[in-house]
Parts: sequence; structure tokens; C-alpha cells
Amino acid sequence: MKPADFALVLFPLLANASPYQPTYSFDRDDTITQINEDGRSLWEETAVASIGSKKAVEALSQQTLSYNADRQEVKVLEAYTTTADGRRIDVPAEKIFDQSSPRSRYASMYGNFKVKVVVFPEVDIGAKLTVHWQRLNTVARWPNALFDNETVANLSERHQATSHTLKAPEGMVLHWQSLDVPPPEVRHVNGQQILHWRFPTHPGLPREDDAVGSNVYSPQVVVTNVGNDQTAADAYWSRARSAIAVTPVVQKLADRITVGLTDPHARAVALYEWARKNLRHIDLELWRGDVVPHTAEQVIKNGYADSKDAATLLQALMAACHLRSSQALVMDRDSLPTSINMPLVDHDRVVLYLADEKRFIDPGMSLAPFGQIDSNVLGQEALVIDPESGKAQRLRMPVLRSDQDQVTTLNTLTWLANGDMEGQGEVNFRGAADLLARYIFRDIEPGTEDRVTERLLNQVGLHGTGRFQLADIQDTTRPMWFRSNYRLSQVANMPGPAALRLPEGVGIGVSIRDALETSLPDTRHFPFEISAGMRIEHTEIRLPQGLQILSLPKPVQIENRFGHYRASYQVQDGVLKVERSLQLDWPSTTVMPRDYPDFKALGDRVRQDLHAQVLYRMP
Repeated sequence: MKPADFALVLFPLLANASPYQPTYSFDRDDTITQINEDGRSLWEETAVASIGSKKAVEALSQQTLSYNADRQEVKVLEAYTTTADGRRIDVPAEKIFDQSSPRSRYASMYGNFKVKVVVFPEVDIGAKLTVHWQRLNTVARWPNALFDNETVANLSERHQATSHTLKAPEGMVLHWQSLDVPPPEVRHVNGQQILHWRFPTHPGLPREDDAVGSNVYSPQVVVTNVGNDQTAADAYWSRARSAIAVTPVVQKLADRITVGLTDPHARAVALYEWARKNLRHIDLELWRGDVVPHTAEQVIKNGYADSKDAATLLQALMAACHLRSSQALVMDRDSLPTSINMPLVDHDRVVLYLADEKRFIDPGMSLAPFGQIDSNVLGQEALVIDPESGKAQRLRMPVLRSDQDQVTTLNTLTWLANGDMEGQGEVNFRGAADLLARYIFRDIEPGTEDRVTERLLNQVGLHGTGRFQLADIQDTTRPMWFRSNYRLSQVANMPGPAALRLPEGVGIGVSIRDALETSLPDTRHFPFEISAGMRIEHTEIRLPQGLQILSLPKPVQIENRFGHYRASYQVQDGVLKVERSLQLDWPSTTVMPRDYPDFKALGDRVRQDLHAQVLYRMP
């Protein structure tokens, strides 16, 4: 397997990197996975961590290992602290205990989620913490002993000696790919095939703002016995197919939801909206719990659903209305490097694909408009399963596009004689920005609008007060909008002559400036997310009577392979009018380090214009 291009230059960069010092390091981290013929497995780890700072003392004094007690058992075989002066202090038995996982508070219906807690004694700088534990999968997750196994050495951590060993029956056909890890040593002992990978030593790199998850670029090994996509699809669909049965209960509900509707699209939207509004949505990765969905009828009775249950119910409802849909298995963007491309059975979530509309829909998102997909899976390949034949195909999920993902902002201000400004703003959202805005505003408590407005103004360097109002967050059939009324203090130095930097108004982090924040660093070593789409910003400022504009910024047009930026400035009938637009289009949701110089060049030039000022004076 050829590693991603960014990985080819990564380790030379490590050697010349600035003296970044991780707060802790792994002197040793060895994992062993034993795969049995019946699909059960045993994972075992021995790790030794060196404490290098007070921050590491706080972070590692208490360590946890998560598990699902319905399907797994965890044992701590050994745990102790080696102090800086060489004393070994074992962890007392009462300091090794089980707790309910935070996940159990919202997903208890999908598993008995727990954490095994180990509290180390006398942890201080210079100490070493050793833990040796096992996690036994007591129940095979997939039929035919299918499995996936991923081992990652996080690149932001210092790893001195890391290895992974996988043991499997001799007759089991294994497939593996790796990123920046040499090929394994392979042995055959007593009917077992034993593969042993030694990971490269690396000192660790600092995290970069807005970088994708470390799983995407860190050294890793992925092993599976899944031979092709159809095998992966069969493993899920063989037990999920019966769950979409159109029972009388399902048919009655579908008829009630679509009464009076004849257009297929309208019926699909109505069914989707019912599921979105009436199910309590559980955010849980597919592989964490039982991978077999509840029946559609049971989901109706339960009133809650994770992604697979929501997809199962909606597919059954659509089948009751003679609408075609297919379940699709997909991984989140941060799950694997793009360079690792192999059939796998474990996925993060289930969505639906509507072949007649050539559209993905995500019934597991409580605030998503019909057809809007979670940003974590945009651009990902989905394994789409035909419900009748069970045949699988890979389809690429959509990426952000300027013709559908848009933010349009209008700010109308009055420049007062004392240098303050009064303004009204309106922001309209489409596509991914619409979904983002709904989740942002969902968490704002009623009655706090004044304080929130003040904070939003402070984030863009303005001081003032105001209030805002919103569209109905729950009404996903209408576009999301946000309106504000505000007063800005001492924006302009009167009477001048002076320079005015044009105020942005009240925003929520989706402006032109925000879209280009990822272009601020001088260099990047890791892939990062791009906020593609179209942003249009209109600003009109009514000038004080008699104010003279001495100089306006010049019109700007900037283009490169990431997109284009336009800006114009004029005074007409006593009103300063500013038009700015940024169009970003990119074939992926992430940008690789090799492409960063062009993106930064665009960002730097746009920021120059955003900082442009208007020269003025009163006579």
C-alpha cells in the first residue's frame, strides 16, 4: 500500500521539528489481539507511560478502559507506579473498580456501557505508570467470525516502543494495510498464524488547530478477514433484512403520515419529518452496541433510535408507501486515513439512499433538513445495500458545494454623529450551514439573548449591545435565518480625519473571515477541514450628514484553484455600500498539506481586503 503523500515527508519533518515536548510519553505500548474461530476475540495491552509534567499527572493518574458489559469483560492483570527513585507501588485492589460510562446515560438501551477505572498511587513528574489489561469479547459481533482490527500510535504522543501482534487460526484468510508501519513478521505456530508489527519510534508532533482526527494521519495497522464489499454488506444485511418488514402497525402509521399526499417526494419528506420529530435520537456508533437493528415495529413502540434503528424504521415506512430506499453503511471522516481502502465490516453509522432521487438522507439527525447529511460523513464512501437483492455498491456521499451550501448576510447600519453605529442584521443559511446554525442555536437558553449578542460582537472585536431572533429551529422544511438589532460603541473616531474598519455585525462563526481561519498558520503538517461553500456579505452604512469619504478600498478580484473572492466599495446617495463574496469549492472535505500553500495564498490576500479601511472626516 502506498501511504498518503503527506506521510511520505512526515518523519523527516519530525527530526527537524521545533522542540515540542509532549506532557507524557509511552516507553512501551504492546497490544495483542487473539481471534478465535467462532468470532470471539481477546484484546490485551501492556503500556508503560512516563510522566513529564503536572498536566500529565492530572491526566494519567486515573486511567479508564471502556467496554460493553453485555458483550465484553475487562480484567486488569497488573497495574503499578514506578516512582522517580525506582520504588514500585502496586495499585491496591480497591483502586481498580467499575463505573457506568457517561455513554450509559443516553444509550443504556443499546448496551451496558461501563469503564474499568485504575487509580495509580504517588504519581508525580518522573514516575512511570504500568498497566496490563485484557478485554474479552464474549459474543461474536458478526456472523462467520468476521472482524476488523485497528491499532494506532497517535502521532501527537511520544512512542518509544510500540508493537501489535495479531493471532488467528491458520485457515483464516487475513487482509491488512498499514500507514507508516513496516510489513509484519509472520510466524506459524500450533495451528495459529501470528503477525507482529513493530511501529516506528517517533517523538510526537504538536496538534494543529482544525486538523482532522489523529486517526487519519497517525501510524497504524488495519487487519480484517473481510474479503470484499459484498461480504461486509451480507454480514449486516443478513440479520437486518427482516427488521424492515411492513407489518400492519407500520402500514397504518405510514398511511396516517402520508394521507392526502400523492407526490413521491412529498411522501418521502413527510415520512422523514415524522421520524425526525417523533424519535428520540441516540448518538451511538454502530460498532459500539448490538449491530442488529430492532424491527421497525419495535422502534415505533420504543420511541427512540440510534442510526441503524432510525434507518430501519424509515425504510419500512417508505416501503409501505412503495418508495424505494436502501440502507447505507458509512464511516466518519476521522475514522481512517484515505490511503487505507479495503472492505471492512465495522462502520460508524447507517443512513438511507434514495435511488430515485439520487440522494442520501440521515434519519438519525434530529435537526437535519431532508437531504442534509452530518458534516462528519460528507465526502465519505458509503456501502449501499439493495433491499431486495442484498447487492452492495460503493457510492460517494456529497461534499460541500458553493451552489448548495451558502450563507448570505445583510447588515444595514446608521453611522451616528458620536461615532457609534446602530444596525440591523439578517443571516440566511442553506445546506450544511443551515444544519450548523440549528445546532448552535439549539443550545442557547431563552432569556440569554442579550448576553449572547454581546459575546458574539466581542468575538469580532466589536463592543456593543443588542438582541436577536431566530427562525423555528425545529421547522426544517423552511430555511434557517437569524436576525439581530444592535448598537456598536465607538466604532469611529469622530470628527476625524480617521480610518474606519468596516464592522461585521452579529455573526455565529460562518463569515468569510471564519471560512479562512484555517489558512492562518505558516505551514501545516496534517490534513485539515475546509469550510467550502458560498458566503455573500452585503453591508450598507448610512453616513452622518456632511461626512466626507476621502478614500475607499479598491475593488478586488482574487482567484485560484480553491475558489474566488470579489469585493466592491461605493458611496451612493449618502450610503456606503460594500459587497463581498467568497466561493470555495474543493473535491474533498479535507485539504492535504501539499495543497496548503495555495489555500494560504488565497486566505492571505482575502484578509488584506477584509482589513481594508475607509478614510473619512467631518468638515
